[in-house]
Amino acid sequence: MKTTIKVAAIGCLVVAVFFAALHYLQKNSSVSIALSGTPGAKVSGAYVTDGVLKTFSFRLPASLQFDSKYEFSVKAEKENPAEEFILSIDTVSGFHGESRTDSIYKGVEVHFSSFINKLFCGGSIGPYK
Repeated sequence: MKTTIKVAAIGCLVVAVFFAALHYLQKNSSVSIALSGTPGAKVSGAYVTDGVLKTFSFRLPASLQFDSKYEFSVKAEKENPAEEFILSIDTVSGFHGESRTDSIYKGVEVHFSSFINKLFCGGSIGPYK
């Protein structure tokens, strides 16, 4: 009985170390964001990539590019509620999406995370009020 428990514990430890090593060795993924809509409209916001916060402010149309290893989130808000704003996103790991606002929504939020060299990944994109 004790031998079986030891073998199972060692097996679990080996698997955990293997997945931790894969996660640690994960490469950066390039993220491209296109902001479009009413020409000249002001859009500002922030993005967090792998725990680092950066802010931005643009006049449309504009683009934003950064690298992300594990996860990122973006929140972009238009200055004038009446203007249209579209956020399109494309990542090397295969996450694609587009969301637009109208007078009801303030902006767009994006969330994405990846684990073990993009073996397990997922994200969401959509407007917020």
